[in-house]
Amino acid sequence: MYEVEVRRWPAESGKKINEVLLPGADVPGADQAFRARPGLGIDATSATMRLNGKDLETTPVDDSSESITFQIELTEGKHQLSPYFTIPQGELGCYYAIVRGPMEDL
Repeated sequence: MYEVEVRRWPAESGKKINEVLLPGADVPGADQAFRARPGLGIDATSATMRLNGKDLETTPVDDSSESITFQIELTEGKHQLSPYFTIPQGELGCYYAIVRGPMEDL
């Protein structure tokens, strides 16, 4: 059994999935740095674990959710992991996925 934690923002930010991220300081360059732009809220209502093209589980996102964690079975070999958030416009891929293997592998 593997654990997959999906997030909108990096863990160290402490931000919730639907929270807005204020812009950081700009840096020199021809264009405005990405970090100097505000991080918009996404109004996610749920997170779904999609593995190899099949939706395995959907979990609601609430106002206190920083991440959603799924337990999945993985066999040896290649897999396509594509978890997503359900937002008003449809599906939005999760920005971060932290995969933790079985205890004996850690």
